[in-house]
Amino acid sequence: MDTAAELQSALTAAAASGADDAIHVVVGTYASTSADGFFAELDAPGDLDVSGGWYPGCVARVRGARSTIDGQALHPGMVILGSFTSAGHLSISHLNFVDGVSDGAYAGGLTANPYLSTNLDVTIDANRFADNEAVDNADGGGGGLRAVADGT
Repeated sequence: MDTAAELQSALTAAAASGADDAIHVVVGTYASTSADGFFAELDAPGDLDVSGGWYPGCVARVRGARSTIDGQALHPGMVILGSFTSAGHLSISHLNFVDGVSDGAYAGGLTANPYLSTNLDVTIDANRFADNEAVDNADGGGGGLRAVADGT
């Protein structure tokens, strides 16, 4: 993926897919413009791997690089939720989450919250969080990261 629209489209398609999906995000900055940030609610079983730091064409990763998810100080960066029918493994890696803002149950940077699924494991690895904020965390949101799983 090398545009924000392609990233959102890939997340939407992966959420409904019954197969394992990998979303490779090219090095660059992706501005979150939706009120929920880059959003997916996993409705089907299967693994989802979202990783940044890729060269254009997504043949290989740039050593040590990350792609940036930018909430623009207005929105959360990325929100991935689970459902009763989701199962598998969710992995988020090699991304920067910057300037995300939460005003409720989501984190400002990244929410990996498949708590409804008892069969979904979560791995958050090699990411960076900077300048994210929770304006109102009464619903359990957070500044940089909220990860809740009934799996591991």
